[in-house]
Amino acid sequence: MRGYLFVFVAAAMWGTIGLFFTALHDSGVQALTIAFLRAAVPGAILFIALLVTNRRALVLTPRAVVFFALFGLIG
Repeated sequence: MRGYLFVFVAAAMWGTIGLFFTALHDSGVQALTIAFLRAAVPGAILFIALLVTNRRALVLTPRAVVFFALFGLIG
């Protein structure tokens, strides 16, 4: 039952993206800035949540660092 709740909440949040985009765009925020915020805000929230609940999930192996660096460059 909990999974259904997560799916519902995710769908509701996805459905409100258009409302937030329109409101931000009409107030003068550029589309690229909105796209950045759309990724950065949840990323920061997830980082803080992991920092509080499971710090071991934030540890990267040297192989993972190389992978992410290459992915960032080639992407």
